[in-house]
Amino acid sequence: MKLRIRSSRSVVLALTIAMLMTACAPVFTTATFEHAQADPDTRPWFCDSTGGGGHGGHTSHHYDGIVKGELDWNDCLYNAVSFDRAVDYVQQWPTAGDAEADGFMRVVPYAEGMGTHHRRVDASNIDDVFDPGEPEFLMYDGNGSNAELTGMAWWVESVGAPPEGFRGDNDWWHQHLNVCLTQSGTWIGQGYTPQQCAAVGGEHFPNDNWWMAHAWILPDWELHFDVFQNHHPCLPWSGPITDPGDPCWMEAMHGGGHGG
Repeated sequence: MKLRIRSSRSVVLALTIAMLMTACAPVFTTATFEHAQADPDTRPWFCDSTGGGGHGGHTSHHYDGIVKGELDWNDCLYNAVSFDRAVDYVQQWPTAGDAEADGFMRVVPYAEGMGTHHRRVDASNIDDVFDPGEPEFLMYDGNGSNAELTGMAWWVESVGAPPEGFRGDNDWWHQHLNVCLTQSGTWIGQGYTPQQCAAVGGEHFPNDNWWMAHAWILPDWELHFDVFQNHHPCLPWSGPITDPGDPCWMEAMHGGGHGG
């Protein structure tokens, strides 16, 4: 969908059309519509990022000199509709057990700031096509079958540079290079040489042209200061923190230690 919004009136019209086109419960599209009416000079939280991509050394040099910030209304609308589609898609599998019963496998066990990474066993959706409404990875808050959905990730092949991805400059894609996987396709680690990986019985993947992006948009797991940050501060190694009074949620709303 390509819309060129040139005035406040056309913003409202385009948003109304987008709401009608969105599947069920268009939360982000509705929020965009309401924000555009109430305060057209600012943007809703998911269209205004202030983070630096995330911690752990994943931020790509391709974003040197780029500053995250407010999107224009056209890009905000596109992303809002995309987020509604993505949330609707991933909520088909609310627990890890649901996903695994429907052809997903846990590639990466629970990791700090992210949760698990589940993808389809046959990798049928892993390719060079970015579909904002169908992320390739599901992320859960633990390793058991009852673990709950916390996030999602897109994994796209793009040679030489990150994929175009979402609209605007806020979705900073990152890479996981020189990954070592077991023969069944589960995670051993990254940063391995082919020899090191072979020594532990794994299969080596350089991943030079593969890129990942997250969007923290699920209910109860929204990351307001930077919707596209790599890591969520309320997913420590000890397990998910759901208490809204915990300091990690102040960071999730306003930024902090993981934002640089």
